[in-house]
Amino acid sequence: MIVLFGKKKVIAGSFEVFMYECPFCDKINTTTIIIYTWYTHVFLIPFFPFRKEAYAICTDCKTKRNELKFGPKLLEELKSSKIKIRHPWWTWGWTIVFLILVLSIVILAPK
Repeated sequence: MIVLFGKKKVIAGSFEVFMYECPFCDKINTTTIIIYTWYTHVFLIPFFPFRKEAYAICTDCKTKRNELKFGPKLLEELKSSKIKIRHPWWTWGWTIVFLILVLSIVILAPK
């Protein structure tokens, strides 16, 4: 029996950073932060999310930076917005199915 499992990332959300100057092209208001969510999957069905990561992309010069290379202003923007952006509900696929199965067995079990 082959069990296909692994991890994958999808975009959870994005937002633009205003009044921020790109350190590479020196343009203002061209930076967008994209937040990805990582989730595990079994048989290509999502099981549960386990991590969020962010990248800053300049729309003018197309430079992409991860969280480790953010400056203090971007880190501050990220902290305030990362909490608001949640994992997509469908990344809990197998977990939801398992909970429904357990609850139906508990509720419908003969006494």
